[in-house]
Amino acid sequence: MKSAFQTRIALFNTFTASLSTGIAFIVLYSVVHWSVFHHMDSILLHEQREISNHLVSDGQHIRQLPGNEWLEEEHREKTGFSIFLQIVDQNNNLIFHSLNLRSARLSSKDTDAKQIFFNSFLNGEPIRQGQFALLDEHGEILGYLQVGMPRKAYDVVLNNLENALVLLFPLLSLWFFLSSFFSAGHGIAPIHHLIQAAKQLDEQHLEARLPLPSHNDEIYQLAITINDLLKRLDDSFQREKEITANLSHELRTPLTGIRGTLEVLIRKPRQPAVYEKKIKEIILETDRINHLIEQLLQISRIESGALAVEKIAINLKQFLQAHLEKWQGEIEKKQITTCLHIPETPITVWCDPFLLDVIVSNLISNALKYSSSGSVLELSWNETRQILYVTDQGIGIEPDKIQYVFNRFYRVDTSQNAGVPGTGLGLFMANKATTLQDLELSVESYPGKGTTFSLHFNRSN
Repeated sequence: MKSAFQTRIALFNTFTASLSTGIAFIVLYSVVHWSVFHHMDSILLHEQREISNHLVSDGQHIRQLPGNEWLEEEHREKTGFSIFLQIVDQNNNLIFHSLNLRSARLSSKDTDAKQIFFNSFLNGEPIRQGQFALLDEHGEILGYLQVGMPRKAYDVVLNNLENALVLLFPLLSLWFFLSSFFSAGHGIAPIHHLIQAAKQLDEQHLEARLPLPSHNDEIYQLAITINDLLKRLDDSFQREKEITANLSHELRTPLTGIRGTLEVLIRKPRQPAVYEKKIKEIILETDRINHLIEQLLQISRIESGALAVEKIAINLKQFLQAHLEKWQGEIEKKQITTCLHIPETPITVWCDPFLLDVIVSNLISNALKYSSSGSVLELSWNETRQILYVTDQGIGIEPDKIQYVFNRFYRVDTSQNAGVPGTGLGLFMANKATTLQDLELSVESYPGKGTTFSLHFNRSN
């Protein structure tokens, strides 16, 4: 995988660099090619001006003025720097040609253009030609002045440049690939180290972390992200182990009680009253298991994300009164006084009924369990801050333990609550249900004085 990724990076960089180099070579060759032919055309145009000064016409014919221009060496001898001259009429009949042409003739272009440059051949040798129209006083074409010059030396320069660029292109491409390949190998070395470190991780070593690269770059951020993921996985794994252990403990206690009761009953015949008493104990233990399973199912629904939150307008006072009636038996049994401080003016909150039921039920249940007989349970509303307070006069919570009360299966372990039944899931469920509705649940407690849970509602809800 490392080699494939390294090769892909090298190929991508090579393609990009080669494409840029190819474009640069084409532009370079085009500029040189244009410059070479522009230079030749400039020479031909200069010769055309010089020759045109020694030509006259009588309106029908073209004739030469005497002078040394026609006898210059470049027009007499055929060399690498010769200039070939030729004059033809409009019917392409030869009027004059320079001595260096001998018996040869320059090519003619059948065109009405006043001036044209083109490549041609003279006795098999490449030349550059210019063809210039000769006009009478009325602008009519009488003939053409044709000027040529050898381009072999220029072609050699262009061919050498072309061959050099063609040869240099694959060599540069190979160099780009090799340099990119080794650079990419050096660049992805930290990824290779991360891969080797990740291979050492398994479910037994989730506490291990990947080594961080020396440079704070994208790979460094990747390593941090993976380490954060490992921490979350480790925390989740440890939490699941804790849940499994706590669940096993919570189930083992009632199951052990049921088994012990049944073993006592089958040892010898009993009176019907004894059977009735023991069966009632078994029913209580069974209810305890059923309550635990029901709580776990509710937690599963809440945490799975399958529970759709549907907020509706709820009359808070009526909702709380209904819940207090549901707990009336427990309230009367412990002789607890309930105070509902909710204004007569309808207080409407926007919540999911099921989730609000989970929150309020667990808060009232928790308050009743930890309140002593004859104490007061108070539910009050702060309109300004949109907060519902649930206050009891129970045993309270130690300051160092308050931060754990919303943890799953957590129960404050003190001698005062040793006989209080519970699974440690109620407040955890209430907090989860609160989070799902974008509400906030907080707690304030004083040992020996009581506890207040505050449910913060949002006005926008």
